[in-house]
Amino acid sequence: MTNYLGDIAEDSTIRFHWDTANGSGASITRATDGTVVVYKDGGTTESTAGVTDTEDFDSLTGVHLCAIDTSADAFYATGSDYSVVLQAATIDGETVNATLATFSIENRSSGGGGGGGSTEYPNGAVWIDADASNTNTVSGTDGLPSNPVSTFAAAETLAAAIGLSRFMLVSPTAELALTAGITDREIIGIGGRVLVDLNNKSVDTVRFMRCDITGAASSAPKTDYTDCALDGVTIRDGVARRCSFANTITLHTPGPARLIDCFAHSITQAPTFDHDTLAASKLFLNNWSGDFSISNSTSNSNFVYVTGSGRVTIESSCTDLGLYHSPGIEVTDNSTGTGAVVTEIAPVSITGTEVQADVVKILGEDLTENTAGRLAQNASVLLDNGDAASTLTLSALTTVASNVSTLVNRIGAFTGSGVNTVLGFFQAMMRSDATLPSDVGGTFSPVTHALQAIRARGDAAWTTAVGILDAAGIRSAIGMAIANLDAQLAAVAAPAGNGANTVTITVETTGSSPISGANVKMTHTASGSSAFGTSTAAGVVTLACDDYSDWDIAIEATGYVGQTDVVDVSGDTQETFQLTASYSATPSAPGHATGSILVLDCSGDPVEGESYSIRYEYGGDLDGVSPCRDVITVTTDSDGIAEFVGMIHEATYSFARGTTIAGHSGVSPFGQRQNTTTTGTVTVPIAASFNISEVTTA
Repeated sequence: MTNYLGDIAEDSTIRFHWDTANGSGASITRATDGTVVVYKDGGTTESTAGVTDTEDFDSLTGVHLCAIDTSADAFYATGSDYSVVLQAATIDGETVNATLATFSIENRSSGGGGGGGSTEYPNGAVWIDADASNTNTVSGTDGLPSNPVSTFAAAETLAAAIGLSRFMLVSPTAELALTAGITDREIIGIGGRVLVDLNNKSVDTVRFMRCDITGAASSAPKTDYTDCALDGVTIRDGVARRCSFANTITLHTPGPARLIDCFAHSITQAPTFDHDTLAASKLFLNNWSGDFSISNSTSNSNFVYVTGSGRVTIESSCTDLGLYHSPGIEVTDNSTGTGAVVTEIAPVSITGTEVQADVVKILGEDLTENTAGRLAQNASVLLDNGDAASTLTLSALTTVASNVSTLVNRIGAFTGSGVNTVLGFFQAMMRSDATLPSDVGGTFSPVTHALQAIRARGDAAWTTAVGILDAAGIRSAIGMAIANLDAQLAAVAAPAGNGANTVTITVETTGSSPISGANVKMTHTASGSSAFGTSTAAGVVTLACDDYSDWDIAIEATGYVGQTDVVDVSGDTQETFQLTASYSATPSAPGHATGSILVLDCSGDPVEGESYSIRYEYGGDLDGVSPCRDVITVTTDSDGIAEFVGMIHEATYSFARGTTIAGHSGVSPFGQRQNTTTTGTVTVPIAASFNISEVTTA
């Protein structure tokens, strides 16, 4: 089934895992990776922008991670649906094109006004409880954990409207029965396995988890069951993992049906797998546990493969069958007619001589059909497949032989005995005591030419070398005899300028307090002159500049907003500049901003303890949540700043001095009426922080 990843925000990154397996359900990697592409709105234009495909994630064979950065390209836009598709991959010898997942970008109703949206539904699922007696289908109201629907029909209507594909089944006392076919759904039982009656409806590409399944299905290709109990059901070409089986299980199509780590429900309810007179049906039971029977197999092309432990009874209704089993399976054959062909798959011992002989033949000296057949038989046992001859052919082995020959040619010819190997060559290159491989030839000798020998000679030469400067010699050679770099730098005169006039710059706060350590730089572009310095504890910088009317000045100080200006120098000049303190706003949650009000007195100094209030009025991205309309009051800190955290982006707020807002109750949270002398409204920008107002008190 298709994995719907949800309705995501614009320019966000979405990640999901997907897996690859062979025909028996075992995890394998991709022989050919293929390409993961994205399609938009059902069109044929594909894009790989922002797509990262990580194969065998965290070194887990067959588990892959796909990440899509939707900010990478304009291809990803709001109001669109997208499909993530794997193209031209080779998996288990087959070319595979498959849809991995789907998602949308802000293309679902987000709630409010009765619209409903997928983000309102926990786990991205519609919730069903057969005991709930609720068949309503209002998005955002029905199908939630607090108000589940009671039928699959109602859940299907909600899923189609919202764009969900997952159903969560609350464990009921009643049985949930399908009233219509479903496709591409994930049905998960919670709080215990849930009773589900397939009711002869189609369940194409549906995944069941933790469900008790009964009834036949009219169509069920590629259906997946995990941790379920299947009782008297019809199965098709799907997979069951860790499931129990009971009563008659009917194979309705040739399959293959794969049962992995599954088991009989009980001794008294051992399942019977009914082939229903099909031809060419395939049933794989990997690591099976318990007893089961086989009935109504009437074709010699029917195939059952079982490993694990337990007993198999071939019933008299079987007139033709191929059964392959591991040694742990006990077989009772009651077949009639032509009868069953029962084959025990015994371990095959392969000696080193046999392997070496087969490899020689694969490399091209004597590749025959017998060689291919014998290797195919051995591979059949090793791969636990039982049908290896259909995939491991002479043609495939010939391809392997060609690839191995190419690899050997690229490495080069080694004698392959003694030290004439890749390891022997590496040892000779690195160790001075290594034995020289005769394949090297020439005059190379590990004693003198190996890395270890070269290093040993270098160590000896370096310790006795003449004319090499030590640290003090190097400093002396470059004119820096003082070892301490700070002392060396302190000896260098500060470039305060070389003009004819004394320019005195005073740097202070808006409250006229001196700022120490401010960096001041004056530049005259036309003449190429410049001068700079750092303010003293009194906030003073003294520079030497010539008479020009257009000196550019730049001032910076830690904790203050920088300032630039133009200074006219004519004779000795004095200028004073006041810097405004800067601060770092407290961060708000996504979708919100932190607003601040700066309060200064008439002298420009910050006012501490002044109360200011805000109240939400209207607008903003509420995401279905009712905003708080209470008056929020904050007192300024020692920097004169009142900070309001969590203001909603694009919403409009009223603000006022004091603890009330005009038009509100007029009574503060403390029961006292206040004089709101400074009022206004502000619309919150889409930013992390912003300034609401700067106020000078009377």
